[in-house]
Amino acid sequence: MYIIYFNNQYRCLKIIIITILFVFFCLSLFLSFFLFFLSIFLFFFSFFSFFFLFFFFFYS
Repeated sequence: MYIIYFNNQYRCLKIIIITILFVFFCLSLFLSFFLFFLSIFLFFFSFFSFFFLFFFFFYS
């Protein structure tokens, strides 16, 4: 009886740990994609702002 109860408890703990790991994995994946797109956006934004300032100073 005790062994079955312990085994059941262990299975529940295993499921909880797997779900926590899955959630952390999804969050890290989402954050990595978000930071990747954010870095691309910032790169293009800095690029275009640099060009804008360059043309602004060049034509004025």
